[in-house]
Amino acid sequence: MITLSNVKMDLLKEEMRTAKVIKTFSKSVIGKRYKNDPTRLEREMKRNDLLNHMYSVSKTIPVKIGGLIINYKFLSSYLKKLKNHTVEIEMGESRILISYEKHRSKGQLVLEDLSFYFRDFKHIPSAVIDDGSET
Repeated sequence: MITLSNVKMDLLKEEMRTAKVIKTFSKSVIGKRYKNDPTRLEREMKRNDLLNHMYSVSKTIPVKIGGLIINYKFLSSYLKKLKNHTVEIEMGESRILISYEKHRSKGQLVLEDLSFYFRDFKHIPSAVIDDGSET
């Protein structure tokens, strides 16, 4: 359904590792920094966990579709589960809406734009929707 093009995975992985080192902290550092403010400590721990997940090569592969950047790793695993479903992909301004249906079961998946997290990256692959239109 969606095919990658312009893939330089080694360079992308190196960029992600570098971003992870720069933008995340160990839990002990966060704990020491915010030990007197439990609310801020919890918020910073959640933010740090999100960034660890976002820049983890095993969990995220950022891919550019149109003007959006999405997690291709999540999308491809989700589309595998929808193998025998009728799937429609709708491009929005800041999201991608995937609607699926099979007999009585139907649903939607919304993929938000992740450009904020990957704005300085130079080696993000592009993707093409297989119906022939490049987005």
